[in-house]
Amino acid sequence: MASSPPAFPDVGLSLGPILISSVMSWVLWGLLTMQVIHYYVSYSRDHTFMKSLVGLVWFLDTAHAVILFCGIYQCLVNDFGRVIPLDVARVMGEMPPRVIVAIIVQGFCFWRIWKLYRSVIPVGIYIAMTSLQIAFTIVYMMATFEAVEASRIVLYITISGYGYMAAILVADLTMAGMLTALLYKEYRRTSIQSTSEMIRRLSYFSVNTGTWTAVYAILAILLSTTLGDAYYWVGGIFDIGVCGVYSNTLLANLNGRDYIVGDPSVTISFYRSTDMETRRRSGLRAQLGESGRSQHSKTVEEASVFEAAKRSQVSDV
Repeated sequence: MASSPPAFPDVGLSLGPILISSVMSWVLWGLLTMQVIHYYVSYSRDHTFMKSLVGLVWFLDTAHAVILFCGIYQCLVNDFGRVIPLDVARVMGEMPPRVIVAIIVQGFCFWRIWKLYRSVIPVGIYIAMTSLQIAFTIVYMMATFEAVEASRIVLYITISGYGYMAAILVADLTMAGMLTALLYKEYRRTSIQSTSEMIRRLSYFSVNTGTWTAVYAILAILLSTTLGDAYYWVGGIFDIGVCGVYSNTLLANLNGRDYIVGDPSVTISFYRSTDMETRRRSGLRAQLGESGRSQHSKTVEEASVFEAAKRSQVSDV
């Protein structure tokens, strides 16, 4: 009697979302590449450190997309019919670049907040959330590779997964909340139409800095709680895909400076101001010296608010 062919396992809730995430990663990588090219062409005066940071983020995002594709190829082709190598492929491939990109982009945003507040609170929040992300990532990898007791593997994976997403959520909401609160305060203080419009545009960028990544974290937490066996759909789409969202968020903020402040000479320097910045300040001082009393007060307010808004985008250190 002929034997029946072996049944293949249902991989719809495991390999399916990873494949979708791989496609999404390449789409976001294409958008990121276009933004990187625009950045290097339009902001050639930025400091070398900032240019190197952009290049590093692009490299890590590229590595994330490539290794994720290699992982899903390994599962679907080389290990066809087997699901065991899935978690190993995920951890060995996409997870480290994704975590590093998130930490870098969060660090850039918290640095902007520190430039505005000049307080240790943003620095403390960033260090705490970064430490938690790294710790939960290590715990997740240890549990995946069965470096802990077998009876605790599921518990460790669950705790580290939720903990990692919660740390990202807190960091992103803090970034968007603190920037928006300060900009709204400046918006209420000025009655000048042009300045108010500039702050309004900057507020949009500040909110978007942490909103989209926070939405991904919220959806991942809520859906993984309610869907149960469909966890991999959540992890694949809302967890793995967040790498490209972080990368594009960074470049969108950098490339949007001309639109926000209306000054094409805006550059980023972690160490010193640019020549264009010096000439712009000299022009403001000359304008203040030549104007009358009414014009003087208006220009002072414009300059003050402009500097407050610009400090959230650049460094004058």
